[in-house]
Amino acid sequence: MTRSVALALALTLTAAITTAADPVSGDDSAPAIFTAHVVGGDLVWANSHQVPVVKEVEVDVKKGDVIVKEKKKVTVFEMVPVEAKVPLKTLKVTEASGKPVPDEKLAVLLAKPTPVVFHTGPLPQKYRALFRETTILIEFPIPDVVPPGVIPAPPETLPPPKK
Repeated sequence: MTRSVALALALTLTAAITTAADPVSGDDSAPAIFTAHVVGGDLVWANSHQVPVVKEVEVDVKKGDVIVKEKKKVTVFEMVPVEAKVPLKTLKVTEASGKPVPDEKLAVLLAKPTPVVFHTGPLPQKYRALFRETTILIEFPIPDVVPPGVIPAPPETLPPPKK
């Protein structure tokens, strides 16, 4: 396989994966399962993010005919747990059967950490059918995003020119 064919294949696979996981693109992205619970009026769950961390490592360096160990600083990415929370009033919560779950009932069902299904926008029937009728589905609203390449309109009144 030539380099250009491998690069084209890698770009195609990357585009396919990115499109499938992008809820903003309008495609029906796959739902995700998280363990969540209700605290006050908020839905709380554990998430993780990659963060860059600078570490010092020993590497073998050839200096002339001798290999010596040197300490070098490298940046690596580590997963860090982060607690996320969202007000319940911004979410649409239903059972897999489509029946809405009131906030009071949800607070009882999620008093302790419980697996739930997150999705952005309406969940297509092909995914809904995979879950038991009592599974809790939590729909996040589709964010208002300016598409790439679109320039926002200028303000109605422009500031006076600088002298």
